[in-house]
Amino acid sequence: MQAKLYGYRAHDYGAPFQNAASLAEYYTNNHTGRCLQIVLAKAFPSLGDSTMLCEKFASDAGKTLQEAHFTIPVLGCYFNPVQPSAQLLEQQLRRFEQHLRIQNAIGASCVGTETGSIDPTCAYHPDTQEPWVLDRFCHSLERLLAVAEKEHATVGIEAVAKNHTISTIGRVKHMIERFDSPALGFIFDLANLTPFTGIPETDGSFRTLPSTEAQTAFVTEYLSIVKNRLIAIHVKNYKLGNDGIKIGDLPADEGVIDWKTIIPLIEKSVPGTPCILEGAFPHADDFMSAL
Repeated sequence: MQAKLYGYRAHDYGAPFQNAASLAEYYTNNHTGRCLQIVLAKAFPSLGDSTMLCEKFASDAGKTLQEAHFTIPVLGCYFNPVQPSAQLLEQQLRRFEQHLRIQNAIGASCVGTETGSIDPTCAYHPDTQEPWVLDRFCHSLERLLAVAEKEHATVGIEAVAKNHTISTIGRVKHMIERFDSPALGFIFDLANLTPFTGIPETDGSFRTLPSTEAQTAFVTEYLSIVKNRLIAIHVKNYKLGNDGIKIGDLPADEGVIDWKTIIPLIEKSVPGTPCILEGAFPHADDFMSAL
């Protein structure tokens, strides 16, 4: 079954670009995927913040990409919403709010971020799962959702196992129950959300190669919670090392995730969900178009 919408992170192939026209030309000439996740600072690093975040730049870029028949599921503005430095957190929240204000101008479906760690670099910290850190995250999210609702924009949340504040399917559910907002959406990265010991089997065990049933059950549980709040999925892979711990961020054609099963499952649950490939590897177009 072919993914109806698939594409790439703009900075994985060809970046940096001078402008949206050069980005569109590159992807039109080199790839068949027609949707892009764009992180402005990575795709257009020669532009200053004031230029990148102005509405005119966003509008011009959005028009150019739309005319070239590209969609933008995710405008990336990944930051640490539980940053321990109050000064840095305020700066990052304001930057995210600026992205929310230009989301519609550039034609994106959401502004995306992960959920951070109490470690300033987002590395693992044992206190990140403490209730007070979750409250700190929710305080940041509440502020962002208020801006998103006002701007008719969407905050796209990507959960990451172990290292980040929203690290489990249960915590995703908690977030949805706490914030009944139309401005809250989700980016599903299966490799990131998989526990560090792997996808669990129905009996609680962990296999080097998780069964199709285990993978299906894990994804189905996530989809049953986020439902139509799902905005995009990230396609990459993982495997377990000799110590039984997850090695993530592998190319999609390596590792243990059975994407030929998972993509149709997601498409059946939320039709038309864009699939964003992470990382560059040979024959990526062939891999994506075959799903």
